[in-house]
Amino acid sequence: MASPDVDNYTLFHRDVTAGQGWMRMPFPIEKPCYPAKELVNGHTYEFRLTGSNRAGESDPSNTVTVEPMAPAPSTAPDRSTSGPERTTLSAPPAPSGLRAEPGDATVQLRWAATSGVDNYTLFHRDVTAGQDWIRMPFPIPKPSYTADQLVNGHTYEFRLTGSNRAGESGFSSTIAATPRKPVPAAPSGVAATPRNAEANLCWMASPGADAYTLYYRDVTAGQVRQRMPFAVNGTCYLAKQLVNGHTYEFWLTASNSSGESGLSTPVTVTPRS
Repeated sequence: MASPDVDNYTLFHRDVTAGQGWMRMPFPIEKPCYPAKELVNGHTYEFRLTGSNRAGESDPSNTVTVEPMAPAPSTAPDRSTSGPERTTLSAPPAPSGLRAEPGDATVQLRWAATSGVDNYTLFHRDVTAGQDWIRMPFPIPKPSYTADQLVNGHTYEFRLTGSNRAGESGFSSTIAATPRKPVPAAPSGVAATPRNAEANLCWMASPGADAYTLYYRDVTAGQVRQRMPFAVNGTCYLAKQLVNGHTYEFWLTASNSSGESGLSTPVTVTPRS
Protein backbone atom coordinates (compact mmCIF):
# COMPACT_ATOMS: atom_id res chain seq x y z
CA MET A 1 0.00 0.00 0.00
CA ALA A 2 1.31 3.44 -0.93
CA SER A 3 2.36 5.59 2.04
CA PRO A 4 1.50 9.31 2.14
CA ASP A 5 4.42 11.73 1.77
CA VAL A 6 6.82 9.00 0.58
CA ASP A 7 9.03 9.78 -2.42
CA ASN A 8 10.80 6.43 -2.57
CA TYR A 9 10.87 3.02 -0.90
CA THR A 10 13.89 0.90 0.03
CA LEU A 11 13.71 -2.88 0.15
CA PHE A 12 15.58 -4.97 2.72
CA HIS A 13 15.85 -8.74 2.21
CA ARG A 14 17.60 -11.84 3.46
CA ASP A 15 17.82 -15.52 2.57
CA VAL A 16 16.85 -17.21 5.85
CA THR A 17 17.69 -20.70 4.58
CA ALA A 18 21.24 -19.62 3.68
CA GLY A 19 21.70 -17.86 7.05
CA GLN A 20 22.09 -14.51 5.32
CA GLY A 21 22.03 -11.20 7.17
CA TRP A 22 19.74 -8.35 6.17
CA MET A 23 20.77 -6.69 2.88
CA ARG A 24 19.69 -3.25 1.69
CA MET A 25 18.84 -2.88 -2.00
CA PRO A 26 21.33 -0.42 -3.58
CA PHE A 27 18.63 1.53 -5.46
CA PRO A 28 15.30 3.13 -4.48
CA ILE A 29 11.86 1.86 -5.58
CA GLU A 30 9.44 4.53 -6.76
CA LYS A 31 6.18 2.52 -6.80
CA PRO A 32 4.55 0.36 -4.10
CA CYS A 33 5.30 -2.86 -5.98
CA TYR A 34 8.55 -4.71 -6.82
CA PRO A 35 9.29 -8.15 -8.33
CA ALA A 36 12.16 -9.79 -6.40
CA LYS A 37 13.98 -11.95 -8.95
CA GLU A 38 16.77 -14.53 -9.12
CA LEU A 39 15.83 -16.15 -5.83
CA VAL A 40 16.63 -19.74 -4.95
CA ASN A 41 13.60 -21.98 -5.21
CA GLY A 42 12.88 -23.74 -1.95
CA HIS A 43 14.68 -21.12 0.15
CA THR A 44 12.78 -19.01 2.66
CA TYR A 45 13.18 -15.23 2.24
CA GLU A 46 12.21 -12.31 4.46
CA PHE A 47 11.41 -8.81 3.18
CA ARG A 48 10.71 -5.45 4.77
CA LEU A 49 10.55 -1.84 3.57
CA THR A 50 11.26 1.72 4.57
CA GLY A 51 9.87 4.88 3.01
CA SER A 52 11.80 8.11 2.55
CA ASN A 53 11.48 11.73 1.49
CA ARG A 54 13.62 14.83 1.85
CA ALA A 55 13.09 14.80 5.62
CA GLY A 56 14.55 11.32 6.15
CA GLU A 57 13.76 7.62 6.22
CA SER A 58 11.00 5.80 8.10
CA ASP A 59 11.31 2.84 10.46
CA PRO A 60 11.09 -0.60 8.80
CA SER A 61 7.70 -2.05 7.91
CA ASN A 62 6.48 -5.41 9.17
CA THR A 63 8.44 -8.40 7.85
CA VAL A 64 6.91 -10.74 5.27
CA THR A 65 8.14 -14.28 4.56
CA VAL A 66 7.94 -16.10 1.22
CA GLU A 67 9.31 -19.32 -0.28
CA PRO A 68 9.54 -19.34 -4.10
CA MET A 69 8.97 -22.69 -5.77
CA ALA A 70 9.71 -23.86 -9.33
CA PRO A 71 7.07 -25.59 -11.44
CA ALA A 72 7.35 -29.34 -11.14
CA PRO A 73 9.66 -30.54 -13.93
CA SER A 74 8.19 -32.89 -16.47
CA THR A 75 9.55 -34.92 -19.36
CA ALA A 76 6.11 -35.92 -20.64
CA PRO A 77 5.45 -34.99 -24.27
CA ASP A 78 3.56 -31.75 -24.81
CA ARG A 79 0.73 -32.50 -27.25
CA SER A 80 -1.14 -29.24 -26.68
CA THR A 81 -0.06 -27.97 -30.08
CA SER A 82 0.33 -29.66 -33.41
CA GLY A 83 3.75 -30.49 -34.77
CA PRO A 84 6.74 -32.36 -33.26
CA GLU A 85 6.53 -33.49 -29.65
CA ARG A 86 8.16 -31.11 -27.12
CA THR A 87 9.16 -31.52 -23.48
CA THR A 88 8.53 -29.07 -20.64
CA LEU A 89 11.52 -26.86 -19.74
CA SER A 90 13.04 -27.62 -16.33
CA ALA A 91 15.50 -25.76 -14.10
CA PRO A 92 19.16 -26.37 -15.06
CA PRO A 93 21.75 -28.35 -13.08
CA ALA A 94 24.20 -26.53 -10.82
CA PRO A 95 27.26 -25.05 -12.60
CA SER A 96 30.50 -27.04 -12.34
CA GLY A 97 34.21 -26.53 -12.83
CA LEU A 98 34.42 -23.29 -10.86
CA ARG A 99 38.02 -22.06 -10.55
CA ALA A 100 39.62 -18.83 -9.32
CA GLU A 101 42.77 -16.89 -10.24
CA PRO A 102 43.62 -14.25 -7.59
CA GLY A 103 45.24 -10.97 -8.64
CA ASP A 104 45.80 -7.51 -7.19
CA ALA A 105 42.52 -6.77 -5.32
CA THR A 106 40.75 -8.99 -7.89
CA VAL A 107 39.77 -12.61 -8.44
CA GLN A 108 39.14 -13.90 -11.97
CA LEU A 109 36.42 -16.59 -11.87
CA ARG A 110 35.78 -19.10 -14.63
CA TRP A 111 33.54 -22.16 -14.85
CA ALA A 112 32.19 -24.66 -17.37
CA ALA A 113 29.28 -23.51 -19.52
CA THR A 114 26.14 -25.30 -18.26
CA SER A 115 23.56 -26.67 -20.69
CA GLY A 116 20.14 -25.03 -20.39
CA VAL A 117 21.41 -21.97 -18.48
CA ASP A 118 20.41 -18.48 -19.61
CA ASN A 119 22.24 -16.61 -16.83
CA TYR A 120 24.44 -17.27 -13.82
CA THR A 121 24.26 -15.65 -10.38
CA LEU A 122 27.32 -15.20 -8.18
CA PHE A 123 27.29 -15.48 -4.39
CA HIS A 124 30.34 -14.29 -2.44
CA ARG A 125 31.57 -13.54 1.06
CA ASP A 126 34.67 -12.13 2.75
CA VAL A 127 35.66 -14.97 5.09
CA THR A 128 38.39 -12.94 6.80
CA ALA A 129 35.89 -10.21 7.70
CA GLY A 130 33.28 -12.76 8.87
CA GLN A 131 30.84 -11.65 6.18
CA ASP A 132 27.58 -13.46 5.36
CA TRP A 133 26.90 -14.70 1.85
CA ILE A 134 25.97 -11.88 -0.55
CA ARG A 135 23.99 -12.46 -3.74
CA MET A 136 25.11 -10.36 -6.70
CA PRO A 137 22.22 -8.06 -7.73
CA PHE A 138 22.67 -8.68 -11.48
CA PRO A 139 22.95 -11.79 -13.70
CA ILE A 140 26.11 -12.94 -15.48
CA PRO A 141 25.46 -14.10 -19.06
CA LYS A 142 28.82 -15.81 -19.70
CA PRO A 143 30.82 -18.43 -17.73
CA SER A 144 33.40 -15.96 -16.42
CA TYR A 145 33.49 -12.95 -14.11
CA THR A 146 36.13 -10.70 -12.51
CA ALA A 147 35.41 -9.86 -8.87
CA ASP A 148 37.16 -6.55 -8.14
CA GLN A 149 37.57 -3.97 -5.38
CA LEU A 150 38.57 -6.75 -2.99
CA VAL A 151 40.91 -6.42 0.00
CA ASN A 152 44.37 -7.87 -0.60
CA GLY A 153 45.21 -10.53 1.96
CA HIS A 154 41.55 -11.34 2.72
CA THR A 155 40.20 -14.78 1.85
CA TYR A 156 36.98 -14.80 -0.19
CA GLU A 157 34.57 -17.64 -1.00
CA PHE A 158 32.52 -17.85 -4.20
CA ARG A 159 29.73 -20.08 -5.50
CA LEU A 160 27.23 -19.97 -8.37
CA THR A 161 23.75 -20.88 -9.50
CA GLY A 162 22.41 -21.14 -13.04
CA SER A 163 18.92 -20.15 -14.12
CA ASN A 164 16.48 -20.18 -17.01
CA ARG A 165 12.77 -19.48 -17.43
CA ALA A 166 11.86 -22.57 -15.41
CA GLY A 167 13.84 -21.63 -12.30
CA GLU A 168 17.23 -21.61 -10.62
CA SER A 169 19.66 -24.44 -9.95
CA GLY A 170 21.25 -25.39 -6.68
CA PHE A 171 24.67 -24.08 -5.72
CA SER A 172 27.90 -25.02 -7.41
CA SER A 173 30.84 -26.11 -5.31
CA THR A 174 32.43 -23.35 -3.23
CA ILE A 175 35.91 -22.08 -4.07
CA ALA A 176 38.20 -19.83 -1.99
CA ALA A 177 40.79 -17.32 -3.19
CA THR A 178 43.03 -14.69 -1.57
CA PRO A 179 43.93 -11.67 -3.72
CA ARG A 180 47.39 -10.19 -3.21
CA LYS A 181 49.62 -7.46 -4.57
CA PRO A 182 52.08 -8.69 -7.19
CA VAL A 183 55.64 -9.15 -5.94
CA PRO A 184 57.58 -6.04 -7.08
CA ALA A 185 60.29 -6.16 -9.71
CA ALA A 186 63.94 -5.98 -8.68
CA PRO A 187 65.28 -2.43 -8.27
CA SER A 188 66.94 -0.92 -11.32
CA GLY A 189 69.42 1.89 -11.88
CA VAL A 190 71.55 0.96 -8.86
CA ALA A 191 74.56 3.29 -8.56
CA ALA A 192 77.35 3.48 -5.96
CA THR A 193 79.52 6.50 -5.11
CA PRO A 194 82.75 5.74 -3.16
CA ARG A 195 83.66 7.77 -0.07
CA ASN A 196 86.17 7.49 2.78
CA ALA A 197 85.36 4.03 4.28
CA GLU A 198 81.83 4.45 2.93
CA ALA A 199 79.75 3.96 -0.23
CA ASN A 200 76.59 5.89 -1.05
CA LEU A 201 74.07 3.65 -2.86
CA CYS A 202 70.99 4.93 -4.74
CA TRP A 203 68.47 3.22 -7.07
CA MET A 204 65.18 3.67 -8.90
CA ALA A 205 62.01 2.95 -6.93
CA SER A 206 60.26 -0.35 -7.79
CA PRO A 207 56.47 0.10 -8.29
CA GLY A 208 54.52 -1.63 -5.51
CA ALA A 209 57.53 -1.99 -3.20
CA ASP A 210 57.15 -1.25 0.51
CA ALA A 211 60.84 -1.69 1.39
CA TYR A 212 64.23 -2.75 0.06
CA THR A 213 66.88 -5.16 1.32
CA LEU A 214 70.62 -4.71 0.73
CA TYR A 215 72.99 -7.60 -0.01
CA TYR A 216 76.75 -7.11 -0.07
CA ARG A 217 80.16 -8.78 -0.03
CA ASP A 218 83.80 -7.77 0.33
CA VAL A 219 85.29 -9.12 -2.92
CA THR A 220 88.88 -8.38 -1.87
CA ALA A 221 88.47 -10.39 1.36
CA GLY A 222 86.76 -13.28 -0.49
CA GLN A 223 83.56 -12.80 1.51
CA VAL A 224 80.34 -14.60 0.54
CA ARG A 225 77.22 -12.53 -0.06
CA GLN A 226 75.63 -11.17 3.14
CA ARG A 227 72.06 -9.96 3.75
CA MET A 228 71.47 -6.77 5.73
CA PRO A 229 69.39 -7.64 8.83
CA PHE A 230 67.02 -4.68 8.40
CA ALA A 231 64.98 -3.19 5.57
CA VAL A 232 65.66 0.13 3.83
CA ASN A 233 62.58 2.30 3.34
CA GLY A 234 63.97 4.90 0.94
CA THR A 235 65.86 4.66 -2.35
CA CYS A 236 69.31 5.56 -1.01
CA TYR A 237 71.55 4.00 1.64
CA LEU A 238 74.98 4.94 3.02
CA ALA A 239 77.07 1.80 3.62
CA LYS A 240 79.57 2.58 6.40
CA GLN A 241 82.57 0.96 8.15
CA LEU A 242 84.05 -0.29 4.88
CA VAL A 243 87.76 -0.93 4.34
CA ASN A 244 89.45 1.62 2.08
CA GLY A 245 91.02 -0.03 -0.94
CA HIS A 246 88.74 -3.08 -0.76
CA THR A 247 86.31 -3.72 -3.58
CA TYR A 248 82.70 -4.30 -2.53
CA GLU A 249 79.75 -5.70 -4.47
CA PHE A 250 76.17 -4.68 -3.68
CA TRP A 251 72.73 -6.01 -4.70
CA LEU A 252 69.19 -4.97 -3.78
CA THR A 253 65.76 -6.60 -3.63
CA ALA A 254 62.32 -4.98 -3.37
CA SER A 255 59.54 -6.42 -1.21
CA ASN A 256 55.91 -6.00 -0.13
CA SER A 257 53.34 -8.13 1.70
CA SER A 258 53.34 -10.67 -1.16
CA GLY A 259 57.07 -11.40 -1.13
CA GLU A 260 60.54 -10.36 -2.22
CA SER A 261 61.86 -9.72 -5.72
CA GLY A 262 64.94 -11.26 -7.26
CA LEU A 263 68.33 -9.58 -6.96
CA SER A 264 69.14 -6.41 -8.86
CA THR A 265 72.12 -6.19 -11.17
CA PRO A 266 75.21 -5.96 -8.90
CA VAL A 267 77.18 -2.75 -8.58
CA THR A 268 80.86 -2.59 -7.58
CA VAL A 269 82.62 0.17 -5.62
CA THR A 270 86.03 0.69 -3.96
CA PRO A 271 86.07 3.28 -1.13
CA ARG A 272 89.27 5.33 -0.64
CA SER A 273 90.50 7.88 1.84
